Amino acid sequence: MSSADFLIIGTIAVYLIAMVLIGVYFGRKGSGENSHEFSLGGRKLGPLVTAMSAEASDMSSYLLMGLPGLAYLCGVAEVGWTAIGLAVGTYLNWLIVAKRIRRYSANLGAITVPDFFSRRYRDEKHVLSCIAAIVILVFFIPYTASGFKAVGTLFNSLFNVDYHVAMIIGAVVIIGYTVLGGFLAVSTTDLIQSIFMSIALVVIVFWGYLGRTTRAFLDRPGGVLASAGLGLVAFYGLNEICGRLLGLVLEGQVNLNDEAIVGRMVDAPRTTILIVVVLAPVVEETLFRGYVFGNLREVHRGLAYLVSCLLFALLHVWQFAAARGDLTYLLLMVQYLVPGAVMAWTYERSGSLWGSVLLHGVVNGLAVVRVL
Repeated sequence: MSSADFLIIGTIAVYLIAMVLIGVYFGRKGSGENSHEFSLGGRKLGPLVTAMSAEASDMSSYLLMGLPGLAYLCGVAEVGWTAIGLAVGTYLNWLIVAKRIRRYSANLGAITVPDFFSRRYRDEKHVLSCIAAIVILVFFIPYTASGFKAVGTLFNSLFNVDYHVAMIIGAVVIIGYTVLGGFLAVSTTDLIQSIFMSIALVVIVFWGYLGRTTRAFLDRPGGVLASAGLGLVAFYGLNEICGRLLGLVLEGQVNLNDEAIVGRMVDAPRTTILIVVVLAPVVEETLFRGYVFGNLREVHRGLAYLVSCLLFALLHVWQFAAARGDLTYLLLMVQYLVPGAVMAWTYERSGSLWGSVLLHGVVNGLAVVRVL
């Protein structure tokens, strides 16, 4: 092996040792004092760590190894529908199931899902808990095995390390910090891993699509900033007109954007500001303006505006309709058609996605200031 390979292996070894030390740290902090602390960390994990940990556990080896392999084998269309299904399913799980089961399990004192079913339906014979445990074993044993297999495959393909040896080392490390530190150790290591994965994915996207749009911004920064400024004026002007017209049709309408921000600010203000002002503009503009609008514009400009605006509006409204069981909320999609059109125009006029990202971030930032 070359010196570069030794350096990479040394870095990975330090990383694995750090994961085990995290388990030791939380073990000494009392994660093993009782089953409640060990299994749930005393229910004191914050929303950011919870979300990052859940998605790192759910999407780690599949996202970085399985999904690219599926794309290579079956084509991008297959991966696209898989990604859409996973995104929708994950979001519905957090929207409909997560909060309810969190509160209900706390009231019941349930620690695991089988325990929750048993207590929830007063199953004194524990039939439901046994069925739930069997389902978990049947589906999670292959899932867990696939994670260990990913470790073996990675080391075998990169460094020609024996597949089984690499898999066993990975299993020892994972089981080690889990047994030593419990849920808090697992969540913390997942958080660290999710940060690494997120950075890797962002770098890949950045040097691809975002790299081109960044170069376009650097070529004419004044023009991009001017387009964003004009877009801001158009946004508030057209939004005011649209709001007044909508008020004539829908009595007592609410501003869904402000309502969503207020709801999240109560639970996690700093995390909400980061998501609303930085992450949401980058992700949404890349998806709706960069991908949807940019590709459809090559087919038909009007169709690009129509489809991108409708999808953008639907994204922000459908969860309210689903959560409250009221389809009339879909009429409030009108609130997002103007912002979608203005941001698409800003992107088109500036020639860089950063123009619409900047506009989107400023609009969301002003919305945060308004609701504080």
